[in-house]
Parts: sequence; C-alpha cells; structure tokens
Amino acid sequence: MSEHRQHDTPRPRPGGVSEGDTEPIPIQLSGTLDDDIPVDDGELFTSLGARAPAEPTPRRRIRPGEASGLLAVAVLAGLLWWFIRQDDDQRAASDAGQSSQSSQPSEPGEPNQTGERTQPNQPDRKPERVGDTGYFVEVAPVHARTCRANSYGRVTEFFADTDCRRLSRALYTIGRGAERVLVSVSVVQMPRPAGAAALKRMTDTSGTGNVADLVRAGRAGSADLPKVSGGAYASAVSGNRVTIVEAAAFKAGVGEQRLTEAATGALRLGNHTAAPPR
Repeated sequence: MSEHRQHDTPRPRPGGVSEGDTEPIPIQLSGTLDDDIPVDDGELFTSLGARAPAEPTPRRRIRPGEASGLLAVAVLAGLLWWFIRQDDDQRAASDAGQSSQSSQPSEPGEPNQTGERTQPNQPDRKPERVGDTGYFVEVAPVHARTCRANSYGRVTEFFADTDCRRLSRALYTIGRGAERVLVSVSVVQMPRPAGAAALKRMTDTSGTGNVADLVRAGRAGSADLPKVSGGAYASAVSGNRVTIVEAAAFKAGVGEQRLTEAATGALRLGNHTAAPPR
C-alpha cells in the first residue's frame, strides 16, 4: 500500500523570495503543544531563536542597619588613612628638627619653655641703618613675657617684686675683619614709667646684674661669639620702656671708644628689637 504524504503549501520567505524557490524550513519545538499544557512565552521565543524580553530585575533596598555598617566602614577607613598621614608628617618633622636646638620654639613666634618667642623671619644680611652706620642682624629678636627667669644678680630680685610685661632681645654686628663688634640690645617694658626709671638706675650701677643677653643665656647659637656682659654699656629710658645695650669685640685690639660708639648707636635699634613677631 502506498503512503500518501501531505506536503505543506510553500509560503513566501521574508525578503521577497517567491514560492517554489526552496522548501520550507520546519520549526522544531522543544515539546508538544497541548491545550492542556501551558507553555511559557519565554521558552517559546527561545525555541524559535528569538530573544525573550528581559524582565526587570527588582532593586535591592539597603536596610537602615546595613547603611550604618557601610558608613562605619567608610569612617574607619578615613581615620586609618588620616593616622597614616599624621605619622608620616611627624616623622618628617622629627627628622627636620634634629639639627635644631631643643630650647628653640617649634614654630616661628611660638613661646618655648622659658616663655620666649622668636621672630619668624631668619636673620638677614641687610643692615639696619643707624645714621651712616649699618648693624647686621646676628640673632633675630627673641621675645619673652617675663624678666624674672631672664635676668641675674640684684636685677632678678628687682623683677621678683615687679616683673616686666615684655622682654625683647637681639644680637647685631657692626664693622668687618679685626674691627668687627658684637652688640646686644635688650628692651624691657615695665608696667609703669616709674618702674622703668628704677630699673635703669639699677642696671647703670656696676655689680648689680642685668637682664641676660642672648649670649649669656645660651641662645646665640654659636660658641664663636664674644661675651658682651662686662663690655661697653649704654642705656636709655622712654616712658615705661628701658633699652639696654652691651658690646664686645670679636678680636682683641678694638679701642674702648670704638666699642662705646657701637653701643651708643645701637640704642636706636630698640624699636627694631621690640617689634612684635610678623
């Protein structure tokens, strides 16, 4: 008995191909379609080689407890980075400060253990002019709020009764070569003019002591500087302010008159020495 096969009627292919050009391509489904068996549209599209429409993925909401945990982690990470940077900065500052004297302030204008403040600017080589004479800054002005710890002899007893409001000290040089002279300028500001006049009378008297110049106080920074205490002396008072000057030569042979002239001229450096730190 011969079998009769029923052929599907050819259908036109997409793209304008006419009938009879080729046999139709049968579509193979991955299962039997039944009215009783539901078929997922996505599976049907996949079987046909088309891409099933993507279903939107629901966003995961962060709970309040999780948000707090994430914030805590971020804060801890920031603190850890800050501590690392601080440690690096402190090491760098420690290395840079090894060559400095321990008594010097760590920052310009900051008081040290004796209440002293230094000018932030380093000593320059531009002279301070006093008439036709130039005084070069050897040690920049140092400021203190007390004179009791920065004096010696009977002058210390004087300040024990009435301390000064402010003490400013600096070192200058004048001349060159064998004529070079070191000059110490100290400016004392007392609470009242009467106290300034009494202080001048005491320091003008030999053997009563004085405010400690920076060389005597060990603040000169160099052992090659001559000691000025006991050298040429000059003083002046103006209101509640006393300016005290001492001078000594770097080398022997400088005449007494030369030293006296250097000390007297340096009295005009009081304003420069007492100027507040910039």
